[in-house]
Order: sequence, then structure tokens, then C-alpha cells
Amino acid sequence: MHIDENTKLIDILNAYPGLEPKIKALDPKLSMISTPLGKMLLKKNTILDVSNRFKVPVSELLSELDKMIQSL
Repeated sequence: MHIDENTKLIDILNAYPGLEPKIKALDPKLSMISTPLGKMLLKKNTILDVSNRFKVPVSELLSELDKMIQSL
């Protein structure tokens, strides 16, 4: 799967189901992705949205996601 700044989080989690705990470990605020509201937001939020919300550069977030996927 190709992942870039426009990729939606829900698509990543659907492609890599074991990734959810690793994403939640990145920041305590990300634990909300397990809640009903979080699940709704996953359908809309892209990597760029997460980058902006958590003040993490897109390149850094993409690199971290790549490392997590490789470790699955």
C-alpha cells in the first residue's frame, strides 16, 4: 500500500490491523482512535490532518509509520 500525506488513517488501519496499538503508543492523545468518535474521525482524517493536529512534520510521521509497518 502506498502511504502519503493524503492517505486516510482508516485505510492504513484496514490494511495493517496490527498497527492500531503502535499508533496509539505514539502519543497518549491518539488513544482516542479506539473510541466511537475516534472511529468516525478516522474516516475523515489524513496523515496531513494528524500531522497538523499533533504538530509533527509529515515526513517524520510517514517515516514513523513506515517503521511501524515494517515491524509488524
